[in-house]
Amino acid sequence: MSEPICKSPNRRRRFVLDDRSQSTTLLHVLILLAGAAAVSAVLVFVLSRANVLGSRALIEAFPIVLAAQVGCFVLAGLVTVPLVMRLTHRYVGPAYVMRRALKGMRLGDYGCRLELRQGDFLKSLAEEINAHRSDLARRDIERERLLATLDRLLESGDVQGARLHLADLVSAPGRRADRLSA
Repeated sequence: MSEPICKSPNRRRRFVLDDRSQSTTLLHVLILLAGAAAVSAVLVFVLSRANVLGSRALIEAFPIVLAAQVGCFVLAGLVTVPLVMRLTHRYVGPAYVMRRALKGMRLGDYGCRLELRQGDFLKSLAEEINAHRSDLARRDIERERLLATLDRLLESGDVQGARLHLADLVSAPGRRADRLSA
């Protein structure tokens, strides 16, 4: 028998939790770093050639090489900001959608959007939340049906029938009191 889902220790044992999203993000950052390193290496190579700087030694041309290096890293920074914003939107956007859907569910609204865009991450989490939403909606409908029946039975004076339906309501699947007392 496996360990209960919610009783597991609060310590991660795996370094890679979501292979697709983590490897995609890592690949983007590594490509960016490799590009910045390549541009920097080309700059140093070109600027260190005797015909580019004249007869000056590389130490004399240090301010020029330093300015080129700084320019290279500023350019890399300008490329990094939109790339990181785009990548973080793949996490933050779905989290925003899920947070809104969970807030709606807490308030009894099960119709909030939970579909994610094609490039978004966290799709498996959204599927789990969607399944949970369906279960909660089905339980609410069943509970409302049982309460309406209970109300009709009480109005008609059928106390015995009301007790039977109350027992059904108390033993309904997913009853919160069962999990709170465990």
